[in-house]
Amino acid sequence: MIKIVVLLKDGSRRKGVADRFDPERPFLLLRQVDADGQPTGFVDIEMRDVLAAFFVRDLALGRT
Repeated sequence: MIKIVVLLKDGSRRKGVADRFDPERPFLLLRQVDADGQPTGFVDIEMRDVLAAFFVRDLALGRT
């Protein structure tokens, strides 16, 4: 599983895990997580809407 943060062209961000990341595919299937790191569901993201993708070690939302 790949932990990923996706920045979309509309300025929104999606955080979650994916089985694989392939920019040549038309869609990215992302299992989104909430602030506690619990899965909230799946979302298909069109790759043409992705501005940037960041591969991260953890999906912590608020660090102190």
